[in-house]
Amino acid sequence: MKKLLCLLMLLAMLPLTALAEFPVQDLTLVNAKTKQASQTITDAAYIDLLMGMLTTPVERCDFPELPNRARAYEVHCHLGEQKYAIYQVFHDDLYNQAWLLAPTGESFRVGCELPLLLQNTLADRPTFTIPDEHRALLADHGWTIAFHRACMFETLPTELTASRTDPTALHFTWADLFLRDAGYDVTPYLGKTVLPYMYYLVEPINRVRWVPADARFLTEGGTGGVLYSMKAIVLECEGEIIGAYLLALSWDGSNLMSLTGNTVIDLLGEDGIRDYLLAHSEPDADLAALTPEEVIQRYSETYDPRLEIIDGLLSKMGTAHESGLYRRSEYDLSATQTDPAVSIRKAEGANHYEVHGKSGDVWYPALAWESDQTGWKIESYYNTGY
Repeated sequence: MKKLLCLLMLLAMLPLTALAEFPVQDLTLVNAKTKQASQTITDAAYIDLLMGMLTTPVERCDFPELPNRARAYEVHCHLGEQKYAIYQVFHDDLYNQAWLLAPTGESFRVGCELPLLLQNTLADRPTFTIPDEHRALLADHGWTIAFHRACMFETLPTELTASRTDPTALHFTWADLFLRDAGYDVTPYLGKTVLPYMYYLVEPINRVRWVPADARFLTEGGTGGVLYSMKAIVLECEGEIIGAYLLALSWDGSNLMSLTGNTVIDLLGEDGIRDYLLAHSEPDADLAALTPEEVIQRYSETYDPRLEIIDGLLSKMGTAHESGLYRRSEYDLSATQTDPAVSIRKAEGANHYEVHGKSGDVWYPALAWESDQTGWKIESYYNTGY
């Protein structure tokens, strides 16, 4: 213990740049608020990446008065024997501000990519086996791979159709827009098994890239907003790279981006998701012929994704905290409501309905006319519980 204290006192007298010269053998990340620690990380590429971010801060500053909501992380760098240097990183994710407290006692402003990297490394317990060609591919487009996320084999659909009941077909039909923008054509591989390599990327993206209305979150200086961590998908089939695209680590499965940096707004405009997916879906004459009341009555006992607006269904396939590319649970056709509708009446508001079940439950679906080919669809739904 005395040796450790002596070392920390020695480190405190060194300039920050001198600390970078100490060879880091391994490091441990700690969530300082929950005391959750990751596994010991020995991967040289990750250590070099993280140490580069820790030892090249943006600007020196006085240590701020942190709000209670601020996240806090520690990086314990093992320098050999019992020697350690501890960096502390703080993140106010509401205003996208981050600070670094170095072992020297100096405090600095840093970019939010640093705490986001620590947060996702702690959450994912990652692996670091990254093929050189994958790292080079992403680097050529300006993206830095931090680590590998677990993923599973996928079988590409036999055709690119925006199906409401086949999540694989819907996902890859949507992803094809961004694959093609980067010059990839997956149609020769339809029906084949592919392995998606999923990587966490260092560079975050502001949601304003997708939703210009979110510019209201920006300050006059252009900072702030909602930052999304990014991950990359590199598709391989029989050892050959056949495509790559990006996903925002968020709740919304529609937030895809091409390797070239183009978002859906860049490629389709603000209102393009619905029209694009409908143009790639099969018409359903039987459903299109139903009135809103008939939609509610016929499907009151069974969850059926065919009754959901197609771009809304895509959003429900969010990618947050998923090992796969999307949430398959959104397509569980066996899920049922045990309280069938016995009374349906128009509620206040256009195409809003009040539905009473046998047990007294009241639920309020709102329907929207999607298209002449697909008819009325459930736009939103909630249940009072009594």
